[in-house]
Amino acid sequence: MEGVAEHTSRLILIRHAKSDYPVGVPDHDRPLNARGRANARVMGRTVREILEPLGAYSVALSTAIRVQETWNAMSESVPSPTRSWNDASLYLAEPDAIIEAAQCASTPTVVIIGHNPGIEDLARMSQGADSARDPHTGRALRKKLPTSSVTVIEGELSRWTPEESRIVGFHVCR
Repeated sequence: MEGVAEHTSRLILIRHAKSDYPVGVPDHDRPLNARGRANARVMGRTVREILEPLGAYSVALSTAIRVQETWNAMSESVPSPTRSWNDASLYLAEPDAIIEAAQCASTPTVVIIGHNPGIEDLARMSQGADSARDPHTGRALRKKLPTSSVTVIEGELSRWTPEESRIVGFHVCR
């Protein structure tokens, strides 16, 4: 594929499922709401279909409760990762911090579950962002990266640049 490095890596960016806003609960500690828990299970099935042909993968998670609960619901459906870790730097991370976390993986496929605006910003930096649409809902990435979104990017993580990455999948799991 033009513009993609010979040793292609896959970065699967996931924005956590819909969270609740309980009064007095700090942002980091907000749990998923009922819709978020249901959407996270849909995300798990979608991500399973993405991961099955790819083989080994790693997953890095923001330490926020809503991310942890998203992964717990998703993990009922996806194959077990080679490695998973909680990364405090992913809480409200900028794109550079997300790439840095992904580069810690030892697998060619890395799943990052985190937050906007960093997840959205990173997805929009990749080639093909302007034309990426969810095949089921028709929602466009260029308009908004909603909760329960999965963006699949191919490129070379060891020397990632927006010019050498390409979005190959975009899903809104609802």
